[in-house]
Amino acid sequence: MKSRLIFLLTMFLPVLFCSREAHARHSFSVSSIENGDGLSSNNVKAIHQDQFGFMWFGTKNGLNRYDGRNIRRYNCYDPESKRGNNNIGAIYEHGDSLWLGTDRGVFVYD
Repeated sequence: MKSRLIFLLTMFLPVLFCSREAHARHSFSVSSIENGDGLSSNNVKAIHQDQFGFMWFGTKNGLNRYDGRNIRRYNCYDPESKRGNNNIGAIYEHGDSLWLGTDRGVFVYD
């Protein structure tokens, strides 16, 4: 029991001091978005901020773009091959394209 307490203190005390120091230097606020706000799922698996400042969230139910006020949902579907997968676990930006890693491969959104 004592060793577990020592372990927890050594792991979490530095985090508490760092976050307290960061808060003392900068004022910031935190808000959350969820299903009720338009997010396709509360299970967010990937987050990316693009070159334009949009926040992209890959969830188990689709891709979401957040502009700071509104959420827009995109389906990960290729009409040419007639296949898709909305379980998005990775987002990578290359030029003007988003590369989406899913359970069924990589899809590119232009």
